[in-house]
Amino acid sequence: MATILEGLGFLEFFLPVFSFLFIFVIMYAVLDKFKLMGDNKSIKFIASLSIALIFLFSKSTLEFVNFVTPWFVILVIIAFFILSLFMFMGLKEKSMEATIGDPRVYWTILVIIIILLIAAIGTVFSDFFSTEGGEITDPTKASITQILVHPRVLGALFLLVIISFAIKNIASFAESK
Repeated sequence: MATILEGLGFLEFFLPVFSFLFIFVIMYAVLDKFKLMGDNKSIKFIASLSIALIFLFSKSTLEFVNFVTPWFVILVIIAFFILSLFMFMGLKEKSMEATIGDPRVYWTILVIIIILLIAAIGTVFSDFFSTEGGEITDPTKASITQILVHPRVLGALFLLVIISFAIKNIASFAESK
């Protein structure tokens, strides 16, 4: 028996159009918000259209956007529900603004976003970054890409990032006392 979700499979054909519109709207909003190209709306429109077209014609970047977008939507929805829950419990907006402005909170969110982006890059561009068998036999003949994406190097970099954030948070906590 066919379900409603199977009947919606035709929407997959419109995925490039949705991705194009999403990239176009996000780029236009960023250019307009931060005034990167002044106040001329036609220049912002042309720049946003150009960037969206570049993304549309590159299959791998389109896959990257299609992989990352649902995760960011889930992240925003979870944040919205958490904020709504705290407001429902009686927390005022001013105290939430102070909490979100705390470096420990926004650095944590930033680290989650960076981990999500690294996972997306590793998933979408895995063919580009792959090594033969996962091991580098002769380091003198290994390319920079093979060295940088080797699991041991990535693990060490990940641990260094976590340690640096931990040190920063512990130091700022010790200064606040």
